[in-house]
Amino acid sequence: MKSILVPVEAGNQLGAVLAGALLLAKQMDCFIEGVPVGTTFEGLATYEGPIVAEALTCFEEQPSADELGQQFTNFMAENGVRQVEKPESGLSCRWHGGDLVHENFIGNHSRLFDITAVGRPRREGGNPSITITEAVLFEGGRPILVVPPDMKVDREFGQRILIGWNRSAESARAVTASIPLLRMAEKVFVLTVEGGPKISGPSGVQLCEFLRIYGIDAEEQSAEAVSNNVGEVILETARQKNCDMLVKGAYTNSRLRQMLFGGATRHIIHHAEIPVVMAN
Repeated sequence: MKSILVPVEAGNQLGAVLAGALLLAKQMDCFIEGVPVGTTFEGLATYEGPIVAEALTCFEEQPSADELGQQFTNFMAENGVRQVEKPESGLSCRWHGGDLVHENFIGNHSRLFDITAVGRPRREGGNPSITITEAVLFEGGRPILVVPPDMKVDREFGQRILIGWNRSAESARAVTASIPLLRMAEKVFVLTVEGGPKISGPSGVQLCEFLRIYGIDAEEQSAEAVSNNVGEVILETARQKNCDMLVKGAYTNSRLRQMLFGGATRHIIHHAEIPVVMAN
């Protein structure tokens, strides 16, 4: 894990997203690239609720690409991150520049990066937009780091990690993307939630066995789903185990089904209070 993309969206969560990206970059010695993202009507409206007046105001008053770039470069300079013109190894950053871009560009551009840092999407619409999150997962095919709104540069994460394991290919991709972080963790738990969707595949015990190949001594856990809300069980287990990071596959059930009926991915994306690495 050596490169991080940051879609820089206006809003009160931008500082948290930049802090989360910086903390990850420091852990992994990464290059960070910021890209200016503009609001679209697709991003304002979510399947969780209607367009609200606050979101419409954000659309009308969104800052320019240059203003977003200034916020990005100021933050990185204040935190001692070296600015470069081309991608380089080691802790460094670059502002992509150009005009405001939207989810299609971010989805395509994210294919160049090991991971993309995004803010926790707002259920009521506006920024951070879930359309950016889903563009990276589905169009980019790359993992994301979902950063909670209260992230600060003096806060650490990745010491105690919970893996939400449901045997799926999506979960396997999330684990693979997180191996560098899992190897650095003090404690790793592999959680299987009983009563969730029935998916054939390796058990949590088997995953723990294979993680030992990487020097990761993971502890297998199981829990029962409450009212079929697997996402709620995963987050509650993370709280009980005092975990500061979660790893989970995204949209094992179809995106349309989760939009209509809810699902673990949607619940976690909107409610996680710790950083989450997800992959589809």
